[in-house]
Amino acid sequence: MGVGANSAPRYAVTDWGASFGRAGFLFKRNRWDWEGYRLETRNFVRIGSDGKLRWRYKGRHGDDIKAGVGVEDVRWILKYLSRISDDDLKAGFAASGASDAVAREYARLLRQRIVQLQSVAQFPERAAK
Repeated sequence: MGVGANSAPRYAVTDWGASFGRAGFLFKRNRWDWEGYRLETRNFVRIGSDGKLRWRYKGRHGDDIKAGVGVEDVRWILKYLSRISDDDLKAGFAASGASDAVAREYARLLRQRIVQLQSVAQFPERAAK
């Protein structure tokens, strides 16, 4: 994370294996933990009764990462995510070191998260709970 006098914090994912597991602090997560990732995929994102996004993610810097992200931001990123096929997802995971079976499972789970994003972007009133 870098913070300048007049800038907001910036974060980058530089290691997919460390990022695709159960959210938590450095010593509480496992690399390539597809079972943890699967558990956190359920209710990945929803809309609260106040109209704001509610993210399941509770990891390190979670509040900073989620702050200010709204439905319009989700709509923006979906323009790019909608171009990615399931085969592209599998290839990305395989190139990052996942076995074929793990790459298929992660691609399936990531697609589920994209579908949840599409739901809150297209039908925010239905996603509210």
